[in-house]
Amino acid sequence: MTEITLVVYRPWTERYEDEAGRLALHRQRSSLLHGLVDALQLEVKDWGETDATYPREVVEIILGLVPVVVPAVASIINTWIKARKVKKIEIKKVDGTLVLLEGVLRSDLKTIQDIIGI
Repeated sequence: MTEITLVVYRPWTERYEDEAGRLALHRQRSSLLHGLVDALQLEVKDWGETDATYPREVVEIILGLVPVVVPAVASIINTWIKARKVKKIEIKKVDGTLVLLEGVLRSDLKTIQDIIGI
């Protein structure tokens, strides 16, 4: 099992201008992350500020991943980005290496697995 950190940025929309809008986007992202974890039965080491009561532009969650789930995680992330549910996602390895995801193709999966070491 490899431990990675997902760094998830909320989208920039007209709702970003007011605190209530930022909080709504923060809660939507929280719901997306909980849905990802539940659907794929992922192990979460740390939720970070995912469920904070004050809106954050960025949240980080630490996941324990096995190779078999990487394609499913990448597919879901790609769907989020295309649907503009999140702005971008970075994967942070334990050694601090960052991988930016702004769209994932099936051909990218092997590269992502190699980069994060699983």
